[in-house]
Amino acid sequence: MDYYAILNLSPAADIEEIKQAFRRLARQFHPDVAGEGSRERFQQIHQAYQVLSDPEQRRRYDAQRQSAQRQSAQRQPPPSSPAAGERRVVIRSIGPSSAEQPNPEGLKEGIARVKAAWRERKLPTAVAQAEALLKRFPNSSEAIHILALAYQRFGNHLIYEGRYQQAEAYLRKALATEPHNRELAFEIKRDLARLGIQEGSR
Repeated sequence: MDYYAILNLSPAADIEEIKQAFRRLARQFHPDVAGEGSRERFQQIHQAYQVLSDPEQRRRYDAQRQSAQRQSAQRQPPPSSPAAGERRVVIRSIGPSSAEQPNPEGLKEGIARVKAAWRERKLPTAVAQAEALLKRFPNSSEAIHILALAYQRFGNHLIYEGRYQQAEAYLRKALATEPHNRELAFEIKRDLARLGIQEGSR
């Protein structure tokens, strides 16, 4: 279970972001609000918060998560033995590995700048910084995730401002940026449904 994905957070999230995400999602998915069908989702949110909000539990979880990711990356099918008389041809890639990211400190600094813009309510700035970060680190899952979150947060902000058409555009950008994040997709679809109701009432 990916606790960061459950709370729609980057693995670099700080404790305040974890608390804010938990409060927001707990209100949204509480069975008294969202119905009994949301009980399992609510329990997952609570479990993720319990682990990530405790420094020692989070440290152990991060270590296990990173170890599992390394093992998955290293797991490859065994090479087949060549038949007698056959020559084995080895093709080597001379390009950089897609898993390699230059200057990881630059990635962390970029994510920190996006988060600082969020805290200061500078959501358009956060979007611009996240887009620039993904251009620098196009293969980084963290850069992809932070951009999807930036689009989603800006989309929600535009809903509150009554700018529904722009809000829909940014929410759909968030979906397109990280389409395989089921937790994020679930939230965005709820946002779009809420937006549709508001549009119909205008």
